[in-house]
Amino acid sequence: MSYIDPKQVQSIELTAGITPVSNGGDNIGGTINISTAAPVFAKPGTGLRTDGSVSLTTRSVNHTVSLGASGSVASENFSVSFDAAKAKAHSYRDGNGKTVLASMYSSTNFGATLGYRLKEHRVTLRA
Repeated sequence: MSYIDPKQVQSIELTAGITPVSNGGDNIGGTINISTAAPVFAKPGTGLRTDGSVSLTTRSVNHTVSLGASGSVASENFSVSFDAAKAKAHSYRDGNGKTVLASMYSSTNFGATLGYRLKEHRVTLRA
């Protein structure tokens, strides 16, 4: 889960206990399946669909700063989108003032998605 930015998540499915073969099959403690968001296409006859967003968040517990941006352009049949996110956090201090070193992190995520749709069929390429 540390390899995907929250803006890229469509759904999360938890399976407790022994994992079925359809979810990987070799875990007895359970699995977490994360699905990424599907490409978005323009509605028929509406021309190009564009959207984008920028986010900035901070957290005081370990002085986290996160910055994210995403954008997409789509027609009825083609979709192109990108997303980027950067986060950095310092070590936080516990109730006794001791530094918890394992809480420091830095992450950078970039993604691009190409989608093609023809009637009820869809091909998606994600990097």
